[in-house]
Amino acid sequence: MELLLKNYFEDILHRDIVARHEIRDVANLHNIAVYLLTNNARRTSVNKIKANFSISQDKAENYLSAILESYLVFQVRKFEWSLKQVQRAGFKPYAIDTGLRNRVAFSYSTDSGWLAENIVHNQLRRDYEEVFFAANDQETDFVIKEGMDIAKRIQVWFEDLSRTQIPERELAGRIC
Repeated sequence: MELLLKNYFEDILHRDIVARHEIRDVANLHNIAVYLLTNNARRTSVNKIKANFSISQDKAENYLSAILESYLVFQVRKFEWSLKQVQRAGFKPYAIDTGLRNRVAFSYSTDSGWLAENIVHNQLRRDYEEVFFAANDQETDFVIKEGMDIAKRIQVWFEDLSRTQIPERELAGRIC
């Protein structure tokens, strides 16, 4: 199964991205895809990608766009009332499949909390058109916008069953 998932990843990169977009710098594309899968559910931005891989703004934007277009990774943007602020705020990447993510990502732990958040994201993406995250002093994992209103705020928390108290940080997220 692990080999199959690795092959899916390579096929997506080469058939859906490299061939379609005529990308010559396959190594950087590969590294950016792995970076996005490794940083699953964590905030990042085009500027971070640009800096981490020492590439131009255009290349970072084009590679990110191609990866998103392939549906290997989805992005959730920060909720803001201003479109300009939404575009500047970065995003959180989520994998199309957590098994594929686990096979490809660079990790020293099980990342259970991040993976639980990814699973919730994938379901929300199926059910709602506008899914965001909120971050001010505290973070709310998902904000569901319906029309002009905030319909739901969802905080994902994963912990050992022996722990019965929800940490305060998981209850503290607010939207301004």
